[in-house]
Amino acid sequence: AALLALQGGLVGIESSSFKGSSTVDLTDNPEQRYEEYLTRKNTPDGILGYRTGFPTIDNSISGIQNGQLIVVAALPKTGKSTICLQMALSVHEAGHPVMFKSFEMTNDEQARRYDSMRSRLSHHRLMTGTLEQEEEARFLSGLKSLSQFKAGFHLVPGAEGRTVTSIANNIQILQPSLVVIDGVYLMQDEQTKEMNTPAALTNITRSLKNLALNVNIPIIINTQYLGHKMKGGRATLDSIGYASSFAQDADIVMGLERIDDDDSVRLLKIMASRNSGGAEVKLSWEWDTATFREFEEDDF
Repeated sequence: AALLALQGGLVGIESSSFKGSSTVDLTDNPEQRYEEYLTRKNTPDGILGYRTGFPTIDNSISGIQNGQLIVVAALPKTGKSTICLQMALSVHEAGHPVMFKSFEMTNDEQARRYDSMRSRLSHHRLMTGTLEQEEEARFLSGLKSLSQFKAGFHLVPGAEGRTVTSIANNIQILQPSLVVIDGVYLMQDEQTKEMNTPAALTNITRSLKNLALNVNIPIIINTQYLGHKMKGGRATLDSIGYASSFAQDADIVMGLERIDDDDSVRLLKIMASRNSGGAEVKLSWEWDTATFREFEEDDF
């Protein structure tokens, strides 16, 4: 408790003016911006940020970028936790450290999901100990390959703090390149001491956006649609429940939906973005191999 309090104090200091000003004079060294443009020009596919693993989405938003707050919304049990974990896995496999904090699942549950998705295994068979011999070999090979990763994939249990300050503490310690918060509506607001109220969630999303800017990394959070706010079975920004601040504070809002009650297909779409237009893509949702990807031409 004392260490967490100390870390909280350090976070407060770093967020204050003591860390120095970030003010930029645009007339100072403007040639640097042209050099930055050339770097973007020579970047494959023009992707500036971290790849989500879904090419259509990445091409639209140029990847998830430092300082951004990204919201993923879906109806309950649609797969919002799964899609966030898949994005985190993509960033980790590219060699970047990840922090994944879940308020809905235990670390053991998340670890099994991570292992099944990395090794393309049925989560159910992995959980029940009924993998076939070839799958067991693939599982073991996947586990051994993790020793080659220099970057960590850190699971942080929700029980170890439900506030933005606790998340900032974790970031200070773990130094991730990406943070994912699974079930942000289960967090506690430090100002009102409330949970899951419009005022509390507004304070939380504002604080998380400020945190993303201060630590200069992307933060992905997920939340739920309210079924009665959907129109003809399709979601809009107004369908996001609890507080309008999710759409107001986010740099990117993604929505995940089932299509015609087909559990093997999902629709992932960019509902709003500060720097790009909308986009949507159909995803193959294969539970038997824990494979969640864009459909390709060979699939048709």
